[in-house]
Amino acid sequence: METLAKHQNIVRMLLVGLSLWATTAMQGAQKGARRATLLQRIYAYAAQMDALPDSARQHAVYTKFSLHILKRNAILLTIPTMWNIARGRERHFLGEYIDSVFVGAQSIESRRWLTHSTMRSQQTGLTAAMKYLAPQLYGETIFRRDILSPFHPANARFYRYQISYQHDARARIKFRPRVNNTQLVYGEAVADFNSGRLISAQLQGEYDMIRFTLRLQMGAAGRESLQATTVDLACHFKFMGNSMQGTFHSTRLKDAAKPAALPTDAQAAIAQLRPTPLQDDEQQQYARDSMQRRQASLQPADSLRKTTNWWEQIGWNLIGRHMVKHLTGNFGKNNEGMVRISPILNPLYMGYDYRRGITYKAHVNLTYAHSQNRSFNAQFGAGYAFNQHQLYVDAHFSYHYQPQRNGYFSIHAGSGNQIANGEVIEQAPIPVSAALKAGYPKLTWFKDHYAEVAHHYDFSPHWGMRAGMMFHRRTAMEKRIYLQHHLPAHFTSAAPFIEMQWRPSGYQGPIVTLDYERAVKDFLRSNIGYERWESDAQWKLNLSSLQSLQMRLGAGGYTRQDRSAYFLDYANFHENHIPGGWNDDWSGTFELLDAYQYNASRWYVRTNITYESPLLLCSRLPMVGQFVEMERFYFSMLSSRLCRPHLEIGYGFTTRFFSMGAFLGSEKGRIKDFSCKFGFELFRHW
Repeated sequence: METLAKHQNIVRMLLVGLSLWATTAMQGAQKGARRATLLQRIYAYAAQMDALPDSARQHAVYTKFSLHILKRNAILLTIPTMWNIARGRERHFLGEYIDSVFVGAQSIESRRWLTHSTMRSQQTGLTAAMKYLAPQLYGETIFRRDILSPFHPANARFYRYQISYQHDARARIKFRPRVNNTQLVYGEAVADFNSGRLISAQLQGEYDMIRFTLRLQMGAAGRESLQATTVDLACHFKFMGNSMQGTFHSTRLKDAAKPAALPTDAQAAIAQLRPTPLQDDEQQQYARDSMQRRQASLQPADSLRKTTNWWEQIGWNLIGRHMVKHLTGNFGKNNEGMVRISPILNPLYMGYDYRRGITYKAHVNLTYAHSQNRSFNAQFGAGYAFNQHQLYVDAHFSYHYQPQRNGYFSIHAGSGNQIANGEVIEQAPIPVSAALKAGYPKLTWFKDHYAEVAHHYDFSPHWGMRAGMMFHRRTAMEKRIYLQHHLPAHFTSAAPFIEMQWRPSGYQGPIVTLDYERAVKDFLRSNIGYERWESDAQWKLNLSSLQSLQMRLGAGGYTRQDRSAYFLDYANFHENHIPGGWNDDWSGTFELLDAYQYNASRWYVRTNITYESPLLLCSRLPMVGQFVEMERFYFSMLSSRLCRPHLEIGYGFTTRFFSMGAFLGSEKGRIKDFSCKFGFELFRHW
């Protein structure tokens, strides 16, 4: 009997345990089902609002900001946009501005309307944080192309969700990333359970050295409910002993007066439009700033003081500020022209590779639009390779006369590129000794000066044509040796060319090109003759969650080649037809391949593939993975007369500080080369 009773107790305990497990499993399944239901309703709500008829609309947005410097040193002067707040004794700054926002069917444009602040020249500081004031919660990314949204179906696999339900048909959603990474955020949101509309949200994250907390209220109905109407941002910036806190409050103005009805003074106009009164300490700070400006303007003229002010304005404000910041300006009666000069000291324009060593680049861009459909553009570039002690310069001019058809004339000229060819010296009538070759390591190298004149026109979104003339003049770097051995020291080519472009799905899809180029000997003093055909296909396919697949396939060859045609240059190894270019400098190219290995061949076949995605390998590592913004895998292959085939595989990643890529090359199945490349990314969004 006792044994039977024990067995019965064990059975009862098993049944109770099984019942509890089943109940818990059912509750978990119900919670999971309700969580999935709510998320699906949020996704469906965004799709439903996007499907509503959309019309262009315009509104004004008021923003008030406050910046407080906790620590600073001389390094703050080198950070773009920080020049105005890095000098002087002030450590607390206040400001307001109003933007006029135009919302179209496919784009949102914002233009600064009014500005008033306690900074020098009425500037606004910490501009890198201002993109956080226009979040897109329902989008794939929250801030332009940064940070994956937890409320987009493609990103659900990156987040964990916890949902609690309230009494008023609302639900509170807490979300956190599965992996700690700068492309993901923590936070919570309140949503209407029945419709899936987000009512409010709070986000916390860190990106590009700015740690932020964002609180926002969403619109009430229609397409307006997809946008935030009120945004409060608290952010903290730290870099090499500098520390700064900032707060921003942004709200949409319901009834903004027209500019003609407002006072001409910016401070008075903002005071009239300000939705809420200033606090007492803010009023005191504005009053103190106005008094200081008034006292400075009433000081008696002093020649020494005048000289000091001139040096401060020219030497510090103008020259010093643009050592680390782009110099931009407008010219013309109605600001038809714009000039943009790259900063003098900016690590973003530096790079490194094993052949050139450290490289530095600078750019100047000029645009002048003298009518709605006609504009002139000029771009000047210069670079210096420290290992080669070589200066590179190029200039590109274009005149656009019909933007609807992408019609323009262009001139592109450059100098400084070096190209090697050992066949020339081998054909010398007087043999060149081995000792002479060893004594002149640059004996087989030539400087390449080039110019291209072209015209481009698109007949439709699917078909386009480009035609023109290409000039090359290659000059031996050891001219004296060539002349002594009865060899020409210059090789010149003049070649008309035509290129047909086919875009099967329009401007946003792949593009296929077919090029024909023919150089005739003795034409325009040309001493090189050849005929070349090339075809190239390029496609940058954007996938979900910031992923992309960048692909390139091409082939080419010479159908005619004179005996003196030592210098042949395939165009598709230089040209890029993708609108906006590839996503990084190492896609669509070969990193371990000398140009001689394909230019010396009568034919080639090439392919390049890059897969780009966040949260792949290094981003999942502890401690350091949180700083990795993007990762890439590279695969490239070239088959030509000198390499059958040349293979490259690589892996690269981008952080807030730098980009790094590692590449391994092989030929005929044997590993041949390995190289690492670096590029600076610091403050690229600033």
